[in-house]
Amino acid sequence: MKIYRRSIAIFIPAIGFRIVPILIWCLPAFSVSTALHAMETIIYGIDDSSRIVQMTLSQNGNQFSGSIQSILATGLTGEQNAFAYDTVRDQMFFVSSAAPGAGFSPKSLYLWDRGSSVSLLADSTQIGVAGGIPANAVFYSNAFWFFDENDTDDLVRVNLSYSGGLPSFSSTQRYGITGYPNSSTYGDIAIDKNTGILYGATSQGLFFSLDVSVATPGGYTQIKASGTGNPSLQLAFSPDYATLFGQSYTDGKWYTIDKATGNVTDINVTSPAEFRLRDLGGSSITPVPEPSTWMLGTVGVTTFVILTRNRKTANREAPIRS
Repeated sequence: MKIYRRSIAIFIPAIGFRIVPILIWCLPAFSVSTALHAMETIIYGIDDSSRIVQMTLSQNGNQFSGSIQSILATGLTGEQNAFAYDTVRDQMFFVSSAAPGAGFSPKSLYLWDRGSSVSLLADSTQIGVAGGIPANAVFYSNAFWFFDENDTDDLVRVNLSYSGGLPSFSSTQRYGITGYPNSSTYGDIAIDKNTGILYGATSQGLFFSLDVSVATPGGYTQIKASGTGNPSLQLAFSPDYATLFGQSYTDGKWYTIDKATGNVTDINVTSPAEFRLRDLGGSSITPVPEPSTWMLGTVGVTTFVILTRNRKTANREAPIRS
């Protein structure tokens, strides 16, 4: 019995000494791994520096964190806006305000198909932009959609045709939306592809919906009136269309948006000033390899930014091809 008690007395501290540190080391690793891979949404947009940018939002319970990075420097001058993402073909579209060189038109539609350069897809005459460039866009049903906020207030559908992998311009359709308030500025639009319902957020704080799944879009519904608390938001759905995200261009704050009420919830993630996104295009679940990353996290209500190491592929300058 004495030998037995001595054995226990010696054996238990040995177990405690070796196992407890392992548990302490393993638990944070498990927590970090879960946070980085659970409920992850990769959202694409374009920023003030004419770069295509990737924001990764990760949700663990009620807590969000984010990382943001540049994935392509377009090489274009002027303002780039009206960004849209084809989630099926992994292609991105945007409108540029200025002609970057001979043979290129201002206020034209461009395409990036994950290659080393962007290409001109349609000029301003084809897409019907006469005034300033639109600040809203979305890709849906093989078409690039936007509200012509600077000219007619029409909803514009730029139809694309596909032969092989790359699209080409086909035609443009315009729709006057009954009930839609003229002189609205954006803001952004996003479409729930499960229902064909377009949601819009204007710079005045208006939040609305309309049905674009039918031959003639309509059914305009005001969900939240202008001037009732919402900031001007850029919009993008999560990959499963269960969550609508918004980013305020003014201060970079990110929100989730209740589609039924238009009310927003601050998720305590903020884009740094150098990655302030002019427009969002949509989301995927497959991130691009990281050229440069800013980690965005929260403790309570305090947002912090941590710069990780830059890789050699950061901010690739992209030649323009026609």
